[in-house]
Amino acid sequence: MIAWMNNWEYANHIPTTPWRSPMSLAREISLQTIDGKLCLVQQPAGDWAALAGPDPFCLSETTIHDGVQVLAGAAGTVQRIDVTFTPGSAEEFGLILRGDGVTGTTGTRVGIRPGEAQLFVDRRESGRTDFHESFPSIDTAPVRATSGSYHLSIFVDRCSVEVFAQGGHVTMTELIFPAETSTSLAVYATGGTATITSLQVTQLA
Repeated sequence: MIAWMNNWEYANHIPTTPWRSPMSLAREISLQTIDGKLCLVQQPAGDWAALAGPDPFCLSETTIHDGVQVLAGAAGTVQRIDVTFTPGSAEEFGLILRGDGVTGTTGTRVGIRPGEAQLFVDRRESGRTDFHESFPSIDTAPVRATSGSYHLSIFVDRCSVEVFAQGGHVTMTELIFPAETSTSLAVYATGGTATITSLQVTQLA
């Protein structure tokens, strides 16, 4: 399956020319039984190893403290990010993609609120957002921990973020329009700590 990556509310206003409306990654769709219910599961199709650059950035068993930490050496514009979080005392934790590179606080937030069983993408500070009032949004989806952890595979392109959570049981796809100089990757936590069990950032271009 491949999908149109846009929204009719602002499709004619997005700040690109001459082309508008990219397509999503091609996906393989399957039915799986989860907690006794049939669920659609999506996985990105294709041989991603063939596109990978050398020497991915990796972390393991790293505590995220309250605040934002820019990951030196993980910057990029086209990336695959595979991360597993274990919740701690933080009410919210996650990643800030295509950030400003200085404080890391400005960018697209992909976060988890474990107390609300919620995954979200916050693009209010994702770059160019002023072309339509509906664009600077916080979009959410329900997600629960599996064996006490949350696993995300995130594909970042020059104007898009596609999130496959918990093995593709939950997916989110977002347009973004960051500045060319916004390339940093940061981790953050709010109100406490969380743990990165594993993180691998692979440059794809």
